[in-house]
Amino acid sequence: DAIPDELARIVEFLNEQMPNIEVLAVEIKQFRGGESAQTLVPRVIGRVAGARGGSGGASGSRRKLNREAFLEELGDDAARSVADRILSWAEECGAELNWGASSVAVCVSCAAWTHTSPLRIAWLFLPGRKGPVPRGGKNVTFGMTALDGLDSSTEDLRDTLNEWVEEFRADEFAEFLDMPYGKAWTMTYEDAAAHIPTLTERLRGIITRLRSIER
Repeated sequence: DAIPDELARIVEFLNEQMPNIEVLAVEIKQFRGGESAQTLVPRVIGRVAGARGGSGGASGSRRKLNREAFLEELGDDAARSVADRILSWAEECGAELNWGASSVAVCVSCAAWTHTSPLRIAWLFLPGRKGPVPRGGKNVTFGMTALDGLDSSTEDLRDTLNEWVEEFRADEFAEFLDMPYGKAWTMTYEDAAAHIPTLTERLRGIITRLRSIER
């Protein structure tokens, strides 16, 4: 009967990251009038992201960015430079880019990660679209996706990702996000620009470590 804001943001985030799948949350409020009158009012959450790319319905086409369109829509030269360096560095180190309607995720192949969805370690969002982060979240985020279901054979992966998150704990320019689907640190493009050598070096380190882990 009520969809919390946090769940609504998760639904929007999933739609951003899975262009071939639509995730919807249906809220049905019940209103009573008198002793027997009853009205049910539904509200569908999750079609906003899809509407950006087409009809917004379940069968409509959802917009999917590419590198050129993403950088162009950033609209700020400093932010564009930061995003370009992070994305270029990630690809040079062996990561892949997963494009959504208003974001891009840095994904890494890892033998110990057997899920169908890729292992994501960083996200960049267009201004005004910051994903399922608490209010005040920024546009550049480094962290990890949830690790529920990993068994003891993937302990190295869990430890590596936890160490990755901890690398940002002493940074005053980053805000910690403790979310039900993962842990991350978020910052503005301006703060990322001021620390770009550190960020790209950390990105290189985590990509290298993840690609070296065996099942």
